[in-house]
Amino acid sequence: MRRKSNSKDVIRVCPICLESSLAIEPTFLTFIVPSTYSCSNCQYKGPIFAEVPIEDYETILNEKSEISDNELVNVDNF
Repeated sequence: MRRKSNSKDVIRVCPICLESSLAIEPTFLTFIVPSTYSCSNCQYKGPIFAEVPIEDYETILNEKSEISDNELVNVDNF
């Protein structure tokens, strides 16, 4: 059973890069096959997306930037 949420409360984001740059790929078979979403940031294409509450989205982006900052390696030490 899927819980229907209000579209004003959530934002669709890419499951790979967590950016909100998803677009629906146009197709004439939408009534037969699920919609395909594409991300303009990481070139993801697929039927899966994440719905994130809008108030949590900024927190997720901040955590993502902290993780990527921590993963930087100083090559001068090698």
